[in-house]
Amino acid sequence: EGVLRWNGRGWRCYREAVASRDASSIVAAGGHVWVIDLWGNLSEFVGERWTIRKLDLPGVNWREDREKAPWPELARTADGALWLVRCGMWRFDGAHWTAIAPPGQSLREVRMVGATGDRVWLQEGKTLRSVSADGKAWNAFPMEDDIHAVASADGHIWLAAGERILESHGAGWRPLELAGVGRRMIVSIDVGPDGRLWAAGTFPRILILVG
Repeated sequence: EGVLRWNGRGWRCYREAVASRDASSIVAAGGHVWVIDLWGNLSEFVGERWTIRKLDLPGVNWREDREKAPWPELARTADGALWLVRCGMWRFDGAHWTAIAPPGQSLREVRMVGATGDRVWLQEGKTLRSVSADGKAWNAFPMEDDIHAVASADGHIWLAAGERILESHGAGWRPLELAGVGRRMIVSIDVGPDGRLWAAGTFPRILILVG
């Protein structure tokens, strides 16, 4: 019915923040919040006020694509750019939306994984891709797992990869030991201010302090 905000003491619901009950992704940084729904309505919060506008992106039919395309997902890089995956990848620099893809390729069947500072991560089939904040430098990694989330700190990158967490420190990926966790789907990871990695899993639900 709206967007919930925690102020340290309680929750407030902003019902005016959404144009529909089909909101699918939210990001927040620097006093701004953005929310996208399945119909292409982008909500922005700044200065204690919400504004909503319909995104008109070339080749994107929000109504027809709603049933066959993955839900639209947002991410934000450290340079302030807003990223959207919906029938391709798009970058908003504060004034214009630009389609972003590897040279000579398209990204119609792509899913957002997340952002880590100066890079955006997405999965296309069995390939994990990352792109620099300017949309020019691409990397690709073969992956057997579905990647659900990404986190980074101090040169380390972690991936929530199905029943595993994968870690990289410059070369290759290695699975982390998750003693006593059992077979659970890792769906979200993040790094706390003390540098420790947290993970949330499901089937059954569990919260893990990794290290």
